[in-house]
Amino acid sequence: MDQIVNMGYYVTQDKRVALRVVRHNERPQHVEAPFRPYFYVEEPKVTVARYYASKLRVPVTTSETDMHTISGVSVLRVETQLPKQVGLLRRVMPKGIALEADIPFERRVRIDMDWRTSDSYNVAYFDLEPATRDFDGFKEGTIIGASVVSQDVSEVYVGSEPDVVKWLSNIVAEHRFELLVGYNSDMFDVPILTQKAQKLGIAFNVRFTDLYWLVRSERQKMFSSWTLEHVAKELVGLGRVNADRPVHQLTRQEIAERCLCDSELLYEIERAYGFVDTAVTKAYYTYLFPDETTYASKPIDSLLLRKACELGLALPSKPENYEEEVRHSGAYVHQPPEALRVFENVLVLDVASMYPSIIMQFKVSPDKDGVLIPKVIEDLYRERLRLKELGSKGDVRANIKQGALKILLNAVYGVMSNPSFRLFNVELGDRVAVYGREINSVMREACEQLGLKVVALDTDS
Repeated sequence: MDQIVNMGYYVTQDKRVALRVVRHNERPQHVEAPFRPYFYVEEPKVTVARYYASKLRVPVTTSETDMHTISGVSVLRVETQLPKQVGLLRRVMPKGIALEADIPFERRVRIDMDWRTSDSYNVAYFDLEPATRDFDGFKEGTIIGASVVSQDVSEVYVGSEPDVVKWLSNIVAEHRFELLVGYNSDMFDVPILTQKAQKLGIAFNVRFTDLYWLVRSERQKMFSSWTLEHVAKELVGLGRVNADRPVHQLTRQEIAERCLCDSELLYEIERAYGFVDTAVTKAYYTYLFPDETTYASKPIDSLLLRKACELGLALPSKPENYEEEVRHSGAYVHQPPEALRVFENVLVLDVASMYPSIIMQFKVSPDKDGVLIPKVIEDLYRERLRLKELGSKGDVRANIKQGALKILLNAVYGVMSNPSFRLFNVELGDRVAVYGREINSVMREACEQLGLKVVALDTDS
């Protein structure tokens, strides 16, 4: 199964796990889960899992597998009846007993079954306007306006909260939108809309993502302000309308203009930079949904879980408690000899994908054979080269995809060095940094032997 745009699970009356699967441009399908929820346990420790399952009266079934841990210990598969029982057992058992017990069930299914997320979504950009106080027949705290903008749609509605929510629901259904994009919507629009819709018996069966977080995660430049007004002016040179006064001082027409303008700004930012397109691409390659790809840890984690499945490896669960402060060996940095001096005839030498290349070349990985992380990087690297070739021939979509893969490739080292990573090992991150420093030192010496003066050097260039 592929081209999935949304998916979730539910439990039937007879205690079976079923999936609600939505594929691109299709109606939802309800299918029985292809397997029962499970986690792994090292074979010598299976009695511990059985003891705690019995203590909690959670029925489990154990079976032999061809899988083993990264240190080579054989593992058994422990199946439960319900997905929540996996997490329950993980929490009560001693630390490290339950392997891969932290993965949401619907993601577990997509990873194991190789069910791909769609590489195309019907996307719309939306905004809500709340009443900041009682005025003009509106009640404080209610949603009084909503707008939707896409390639083919530009509509706005102002009215009572029930009418606004129903209008938005009808627009989404009529145009079969699959992904709604807001700004700072995770904090306000989505939870408020979901709450209000539930009271009306309306379900928005779409994914939501927040352009605010996509911009912050992809842009290296830090803006002085992250308001939509400031970000839109910085990125596309456009500003909001009727934003100089609070909502209760605006006419209904002015409220509609302001609400519609905010959605149009999101659309224009996406047209210029492709933040959402990048998120969709990352989701396609990582068995996630676009709203789950904002930061690199989840995409890299999903790729590793899929590759581990192919290699017959059972990985640890992600740590629940970890130290935030962990010291690593740093990169090699050579500062310019004089601050603010302008140098002429400067040659820039940059090593393409230095850290990913080091991981592949020197097999930097926690498993015995040193293949897990290098294989993930190799797959990404080959696919990116294929897409770059298509992009060089004018394929715009392929060029966006290769850019998304570049982000994933460059994120692997950072994720490896994160204490929350399920395979975190400070020595692995240090190995990569050590090799990087050695390579930079050799490059510097080679340049100086050629009679070149090295004025600055940082990490990989």
